[in-house]
Amino acid sequence: MLAHLQPLGSLYISQPAGFFIFGMLGFYLLMVLLGVNPWLSLIGALMFGFSTNNYILYEAGHNSKIMTIMTSPLVIAGVLLLFRQQFLGGIAVFSVGLGLNLLANHPQMTYYLAMCIGILVVLEMVKSIKDKNSLAFCKAIGL
Repeated sequence: MLAHLQPLGSLYISQPAGFFIFGMLGFYLLMVLLGVNPWLSLIGALMFGFSTNNYILYEAGHNSKIMTIMTSPLVIAGVLLLFRQQFLGGIAVFSVGLGLNLLANHPQMTYYLAMCIGILVVLEMVKSIKDKNSLAFCKAIGL
């Protein structure tokens, strides 16, 4: 099932361009969720996709690493949606993003993503304790 979503996310464009388009779409979604102006989000997404490192990785043959990096914004966007109490959308985006991330099969980059999400979770936990809103935090973590 997830193997069919990856070409859809890249607009059925073959690699390497499809990898970068997929990443740019995910990064655009993440930036919009963070409240960045849509035009600036577009510029940020283009900068993310056209980063020199991505082309170097592709030239070196690290396709799985590229796809893992390109799915990371979706995973982070899903986590943010969960913490904003948009549970249905959060679970959907997080599940698809993480499934595609794991499908790319690059454990090292997935591990680094998990470390970043761990930091995000700790920050959200501190925020929920300060706001005395532990129930919403527990729901997000449970989901």
